[in-house]
Amino acid sequence: MSTAAADSALMERVLRGYREGAHVRLRLPGGGVLNIDRKLPYLLVHRQPPGRADDGTGRLVMGEASYLLTQEMRDDEASAIVRAIAEAGTAELGSFLVLEVWSGDDGSEQFVIHGPAGAAAESVDALARGLDGFRAGPFTTETVVRTTDDRHPPARPPLLTAQECWQIGCLLIGLEVPPLYRSADGTVYPVFARRMRALLSPVLRQAAFEFARVQTTASFESYRALGPRSFGSTLFEIDRELAEIERSYQFLLLVTPVNSREAWIRFRDAGYDYEPDFHYRLLPVDPDVLKRRLYALDLEDVADPAMAFLLRDKRDELDRQVTMLAERGTPDFRLASMRLYKPVDDTLLAAARDILDTVPHGLGPDTGGAVTAEDFARLARAEIEHYRAVWPEVAADVQVRPDLVGLMVSRGDLLIGERLSLRPARVDALLHHEVGTHVLTWYNGLAQPLRQLHAGLADYDELQEGLAVFSEYLADGLDGLRMRTLAARVVAAH
Repeated sequence: MSTAAADSALMERVLRGYREGAHVRLRLPGGGVLNIDRKLPYLLVHRQPPGRADDGTGRLVMGEASYLLTQEMRDDEASAIVRAIAEAGTAELGSFLVLEVWSGDDGSEQFVIHGPAGAAAESVDALARGLDGFRAGPFTTETVVRTTDDRHPPARPPLLTAQECWQIGCLLIGLEVPPLYRSADGTVYPVFARRMRALLSPVLRQAAFEFARVQTTASFESYRALGPRSFGSTLFEIDRELAEIERSYQFLLLVTPVNSREAWIRFRDAGYDYEPDFHYRLLPVDPDVLKRRLYALDLEDVADPAMAFLLRDKRDELDRQVTMLAERGTPDFRLASMRLYKPVDDTLLAAARDILDTVPHGLGPDTGGAVTAEDFARLARAEIEHYRAVWPEVAADVQVRPDLVGLMVSRGDLLIGERLSLRPARVDALLHHEVGTHVLTWYNGLAQPLRQLHAGLADYDELQEGLAVFSEYLADGLDGLRMRTLAARVVAAH
């Protein structure tokens, strides 16, 4: 097959996938990439300048759902691809937006929008509004709008001429971005570049949404619906590795002393003037090995900025957890804990003290004796069976353990300290707290393709516990004593 015939067959495959709404991702000759997530009314384009590096600029569009990046591809080849996709998009959706992005001169702090006047000006306006007051680190940029038919980088031919856009029925906008993300010698500042990409992404989607809303038959509820739905295998490989690292240890069990009761008795008998000597379970992992695995993950390969942020946040949280495991029994453990969970802030502390000052314990007479650990375990298993009837994958175990105080959910299992003794009025509330929230969230997350949704995204604990206590309230179990207990824990932690 000739090169021309191969190129023709390739484009036909691309266009067929576009018309069918399929995800199309192709490596192009010369190192370029064409990615179209589904049938969308826009395409972002970045052409690598000939003869010089333009490091960092292409990554500004790589997290979007529809983009073309060229490396060594000839301009006429890139134009042919853009024209074919624009024609298909116009035929399918009534019109199509091509937005070409390139970098301005070194030292520039201006976004320059090159666009048309007339009926399509609202898309330019949406882009300008999004960029107005754009702040990235120490920079506050300016935005300039130029009404022109020249909407392409300097010294490059246009992807589509104004006449071709009119014939096709599409809109072409050029966006010149200030290269704040690299130095004059071309060195990219990776952390700052990630930040700038994250800030620019919603602006680009808002402009595309405004165009789609006014000029096309496509229907989207929000600009957020224009983000990618297909993330590629790299994201899921990193997600899986993070989840496996977290599953290699049970954090809550490993930072919970096994001698809490004995340590409390010695502390009390010494007149509360004795520093407890806590004993912990042996570590089943080497913290150094875990940290090497964490930082061997190449998160730069995750193109979508939102997903890269979530995974990077999770990696940082696991790093802090592993640090805590390594520092158990040392003064640094508390400092590591404050890095992970943050100190109690003034607003929360004031609310806790207000509760202690104003809320009576509110206890009425309890009927029946205390509910033991075995009693609660039996009720918890019945509650789990209720959920298993709805979703058979719920396979939570309930364990009564001698090395634990109180209640804990770890990896979807309910762990109960064998000395547990509950007021009967607290049982329903705790079932909804531990099983109806923590256990159920774990198994709901297991049903999702992203493993972080059962392992827990970074800083999820605050939301989890908030939902769990709210469940107690809905079950009419958030009485005065419980509120005072929660408030006292805040004051004690402070």
